[in-house]
Amino acid sequence: MLSIVKVKAETQDRYVLVKVTLENQGASVVGPGTMLGRQTSTGGAVRMVEFRNSTNIPPGCTAKVSQLLSAMRELEFTGYRQSDGVIIPFSGGMVKRLSFLRSVVVGTARWWDEVLVPRSASIVASVRVLHVNAWSLAGVHKRVKDRAQVVGNALGSLDAEIEGWWDGVLLPRSRSIAARFRAFRGTVWMRLEIDKSVNHAAELAAEAWRSINAELVRWRDEVLLPRSRSIAARFKALHQNGWLRLADAKQSRKHHAQAERQAWESVDADIMRWWDEVLLPRSRSIAARTKETLCHSKWIRVATEIQRRVESYRKRKS
Repeated sequence: MLSIVKVKAETQDRYVLVKVTLENQGASVVGPGTMLGRQTSTGGAVRMVEFRNSTNIPPGCTAKVSQLLSAMRELEFTGYRQSDGVIIPFSGGMVKRLSFLRSVVVGTARWWDEVLVPRSASIVASVRVLHVNAWSLAGVHKRVKDRAQVVGNALGSLDAEIEGWWDGVLLPRSRSIAARFRAFRGTVWMRLEIDKSVNHAAELAAEAWRSINAELVRWRDEVLLPRSRSIAARFKALHQNGWLRLADAKQSRKHHAQAERQAWESVDADIMRWWDEVLLPRSRSIAARTKETLCHSKWIRVATEIQRRVESYRKRKS
């Protein structure tokens, strides 16, 4: 179980630095996580804030977290969420931010009570002591005129110094403090107006972003998704048509190849039949005739040569 040991808020210009000290009062170790809170701004808007813790908190030990907030009026702590999503409750605290004018008033009141009033009381006591001493000296030394005159002069000079301090120091400082109060009041109101204008501009920007997000969602639902689905359907149909055309082309090529193969087989059969029935018989007939012709012409040439030689021999004999 976690508990809030100490909460400290420091004002820095228009921001508040909130420092929180947590203590683990349970028996198990609390891991790193986020301290959750609900902030109420000066304009009345409520938003969630987070104080991050990056260390483990053993039992009986403490951890410090801090966050810088702007335009804070109240801050309520709701729980501690570990990194694994488990939320640990604890008794929350409320932090209220003092306005700048109120802080100045508190500081001035403290200065009045702790500095100005004691010093004034001391001065008044000194004056009273001097006055009592003066009167006692006057009663004791009634007949001593010179001493009485000295005491009167001292009291007169003391009164003159007190009046001079009143007119020359206290009144100018009081007027300066009052002027500063008025200036601080005007500055605080001006800062409040600036905070209101900034909050209004932030609300307008948020409304504009919400409108843009709505337009983008509507465009996605009404334009982008239907077009994407239409394009996907067209791609799918084109893919199916391409596969059908590819199958048809494959079947057509297969049929064409089969027809071509059958035609070549028929041509081969015709050529073989023509070879066996026409060409071989004719070739053999032509070869036989050529052989007979060549043999006949050879014997003719031999006989002619013999006859020529016989005639030549006869002519030489005669």
